[in-house]
Amino acid sequence: MRDFLLKKIKDKRDVLFFLCVIFNTGIVFSNKYFPTLDSGAHAYNSNILYHLLLDDSETYKAFYLINPELVPNYLAHLVMLIFNSFLQFNLAEKLMLSVYFISFPLLFKKLVSSFNANKTYLVFLIFPFTHFCVLYWGFYNFAFGILFFLLGIIYWVNHRTNFKLKQAILLFIIVAMCYFSHLVAFMALVMFCGIYECMDFCLRVKIDFYLVFKEKMILFLKGILVFAFPLILAFLYFEKRPSEGIETFLRNDQLNDMLLNGDIFRSYGDGEHISTKPLFYLILITFVYALISRIKDYYRKKPGFKLIHLSDAFFAFSVVFFYLFYTQPDSDGYAGYIVIRLALYAFLAMVIWICITGKQDRRFEFPVLGFVLIFQYVLIQGKKEGISWVASNLRKFDGAMERLKDGDIVSPVYLADYMWLGRHLPNYIGADKEVVVLDNYEATSGYFPILWKDENMAHYVNGTPESTEHCVNYAERLISYPFGEINYVLVYGERKDDELCKRLIDEITKYYDLDYRDKDVFLYKRKSHYQNKEISFVHNEFFREHN
Repeated sequence: MRDFLLKKIKDKRDVLFFLCVIFNTGIVFSNKYFPTLDSGAHAYNSNILYHLLLDDSETYKAFYLINPELVPNYLAHLVMLIFNSFLQFNLAEKLMLSVYFISFPLLFKKLVSSFNANKTYLVFLIFPFTHFCVLYWGFYNFAFGILFFLLGIIYWVNHRTNFKLKQAILLFIIVAMCYFSHLVAFMALVMFCGIYECMDFCLRVKIDFYLVFKEKMILFLKGILVFAFPLILAFLYFEKRPSEGIETFLRNDQLNDMLLNGDIFRSYGDGEHISTKPLFYLILITFVYALISRIKDYYRKKPGFKLIHLSDAFFAFSVVFFYLFYTQPDSDGYAGYIVIRLALYAFLAMVIWICITGKQDRRFEFPVLGFVLIFQYVLIQGKKEGISWVASNLRKFDGAMERLKDGDIVSPVYLADYMWLGRHLPNYIGADKEVVVLDNYEATSGYFPILWKDENMAHYVNGTPESTEHCVNYAERLISYPFGEINYVLVYGERKDDELCKRLIDEITKYYDLDYRDKDVFLYKRKSHYQNKEISFVHNEFFREHN
């Protein structure tokens, strides 16, 4: 009876995995919106990119241009662009995230199967990783980079011995997509392939040094041809952005806490530690189990069994990335949250190694499966609460979105510093319409697909005003903006006890009337008698000069 039940369970292992994939993806559809810290900016800039590439929009052509530099951070925008061409932004965003949530565990499972034909329940460890912290901060390009990192490894491992023109072209496409997703993913893929081949060389060199060396040199030259173009782009990217002297490092105790608390899974606050801390220790326990399994096998199966296997390249990769985690800056003056991303890759490689190495033993695997499912459920519930909270704030913008029309220029004022995840929610008002939102950090940064046509166009108030003069100056700039008529001011946040905020609103209402309000979201429309005819003249003269 016991063997019969185990056989039935084994036959349904994949069914359970796919059910978990469906359940895991369901979080995308738990709300009307799936807003994150940066998702508003991504949705807005994907819409701009669509109109610049395919619609020849005069509105956006007047304010934006496509970045001539081939920078990373492109791919998620292009995916969103495709879906947004026939869907509203909230549905396009859901479809894009569904691709991520479905592909991640399936690619992981495929990769483990490439090394371990004996199916293991330890593959369920991947599901918490699909909810890594920065996903809920809107780092979608980074998320898609993980997919191409896994796909690149799968393709390299399976085709490196049969590396002809067809395989080289397909691998080049995968590598290029990895680069255009995110630099960390691309560099991780390069490093893994290098570590994997070094490991293979060390394991085989005693057989025939000359033959193995020749084989690796040929593979190296072929690999250089495949990786050369994105490597050059990466070199040019870093050369243009020197970071020496402007880096920010975290202390070792902060880094230790980040690991021990399972912060790679925590997005919203310390309340999530109820599931993230146990997940860290569960991974640690399974790592020890896999290590003991390897040592036991070595001593039981001597002399034919080798202690070091080619799959240990994942272990070596994990060690390298943990080293980088402790030695690299958290910010290089351009990008931030670097070390948490390095930790994610370190843990991901470790879990791959665990699934490949751990001995198949249902007495250990079933309890691990149970704990994973419990912690995963608790983790998802916490993410749902966070998404619902941010989505409730975004829904307050619905009425403002309906009032805007194509061609409008909007200056957002962010006063809701009590809602840090909502910093870029005002960008959503430009996600479906041809609206110019004068707060666009992506167009200012230089490492996204869109740039301002003129750096002076980035006209906005960031946070709480600093002085009375600041308030007056902002209001005066609203009616004398040289690039067009600012039709609306969108204020997000209400600080009744802050005198400077009240003064700022008083100055705005000299020239704008309140047109819409939902709690702490205010939309002010320009008064008709302040429609300055001279502005259109200045605007036209400026663009005649610059075109």
